[in-house]
Amino acid sequence: SFVLHCSSVVAHAEPSESDRKAAKASFQEGVRAFAAGDYRIAAAKFEAAYVLAPHYAPLWNAGRSWQRAGELPRAANVFARYLREAPAGAPDRDSAQQALNELKGKLGRIDIQPNDVVEITVDTQPIEGEGVYVIPGSHVIEGKTKTIGRRSVRVTQSVAAGEVVSVALTPPPLPPPLAPEPASPRPADTTPV
Repeated sequence: SFVLHCSSVVAHAEPSESDRKAAKASFQEGVRAFAAGDYRIAAAKFEAAYVLAPHYAPLWNAGRSWQRAGELPRAANVFARYLREAPAGAPDRDSAQQALNELKGKLGRIDIQPNDVVEITVDTQPIEGEGVYVIPGSHVIEGKTKTIGRRSVRVTQSVAAGEVVSVALTPPPLPPPLAPEPASPRPADTTPV
């Protein structure tokens, strides 16, 4: 059975009073949208509540909403985040782990070793952490080097349902320094003495 948690949103870092009120309002909008069967809006509202006042409860609700909306990769990634953030005794840890385990068989996972690469995206979507659940198929992983010049790094990787693949984003080697152009020989002095 599915239970929405309507607890007040409490943040890890102290949000402002206006952020707490906005998070609570967004959470309640998510509850109403879920009850009405509008799971995409519910998920977006729960995620908005989390952004305003980070707490694991909206993540649980967002994950279930994305799952009901048929957005399986989004659901899996939100459940994974919930499991990283919720304490060991959180009431929905077991349910979140069970839901994630069910989704893992339908999705692939790409684990990324950034190797001094930042601003990492998978299929143009920014990722959090070093791994992401995706639909089976081919995916483009991109990022920028941290070094001067911010060179692009791009890898295409295929993943099958239930598979976990590891991708190393390795910056391309720096181009060799330009050799100085050889000096042109100066014409010999031909003035008579």
